[in-house]
Amino acid sequence: MEVTKAVRTKRAIRRFKNRPLPEDAVEVILNAARRSPTSSNSQYLTYTAVKDKQLQAQLAGIRPGAGHLRDAPF
Repeated sequence: MEVTKAVRTKRAIRRFKNRPLPEDAVEVILNAARRSPTSSNSQYLTYTAVKDKQLQAQLAGIRPGAGHLRDAPF
């Protein structure tokens, strides 16, 4: 896929199916995120995959607009 097409067709998912992501898919997503550029190459981001449903629910309640985290598939 061309970069411009990927940018134009990007969409945010806020509703998830009730099935976990395969571990290899999580690794691919996290590796892509780690390799993404940051402003001035500051590299200040940290990514964490939370699989515990109770912790996901707690995190969803911490910040307005993060409610979709409660139903995240991993």
